Amino acid sequence: MSASLLPGYVSDELRAACYDLDTALWAAGLSPVTDIGASTHAQAVTVRVQPPRLPGTTPQRQLAQMKRLLRGHRVAVRVEFCPEPYPRLSLHFDTAEAVRRLTTVIAGHLSGLDAVRYRLRLAARSVGVNWYSRIRPHAIWPSELTAGQTFALYSTLFPQPDDTEFEPEDDEAVEEMLEAFTRALAGIGVSLSMWRSACCPHDVEFHGLSEEAASRLADALTRCGRDRRAATPSPEETP
Repeated sequence: MSASLLPGYVSDELRAACYDLDTALWAAGLSPVTDIGASTHAQAVTVRVQPPRLPGTTPQRQLAQMKRLLRGHRVAVRVEFCPEPYPRLSLHFDTAEAVRRLTTVIAGHLSGLDAVRYRLRLAARSVGVNWYSRIRPHAIWPSELTAGQTFALYSTLFPQPDDTEFEPEDDEAVEEMLEAFTRALAGIGVSLSMWRSACCPHDVEFHGLSEEAASRLADALTRCGRDRRAATPSPEETP
C-alpha cells in the first residue's frame, strides 16, 4: 500500500511521516510497501522493503546488519525477516517520530543525483504536484505530467494574473504555456525542454535535467512551497 493510499482514520502526522519515508526509500532505489494497523494498534506502521543483498550474504546476516544500522542511528523500530511472498525485511514502527527518524537517516545517506531527485520530488509535492523522476547517465529525467499539473508548476513558479484562465484540452493554449514555461525556466538558469506527449496529447513529457539545473528547480519550488505555507492561516488563526 502506498502511503498516499492510507486509510482515512490515519492521523495527518503519521500520514505525512509515511509519505516522507516512502519518498526517501524511493530515492534510495527501494520500492516500499506500507501497511497501517498492525496487530498492536491502529496507528502502528509496517514498512516492507527489499534492500540489495551482497552475494553470499544470508537473510539472517542482512537482518543483523539492518538491526545494527538502525540501532546505531537510534531508530525505534522492530525488524523482522519476511520470507513470503518473497524475501523482504519488515520494519515495525509504533510512532510517527520513529518513522521520521528513519527518513532522516536514509535521506542523509543519499548523494549526487539521488539526493537531488529526492529534493525535487519533495519540492514539487510542497506545491501540490507529485512528480517522479528517474536517473539516466548524468541526468535526472522527470516523469510525465498532465497539462494541468504542468500549468500548476508554471503558475506557482511564475505567478500569472488573477484572471488568467487555462484550458488543458486546448491544444494551442497548451503549446503556448509550454513555450512560456521553457523560457521562464531558462531565465532562472534551468534548461528543461518539454513537449506534448505523442501517446497522450494532454500529457507533457520532459527532457533530462542536469544535476545543477534540477537542484535550482528544487530550490525554486521549495521557496514557493514555503511561501504558500506561510500564507496559509493555521487552524488557530482561522475565524
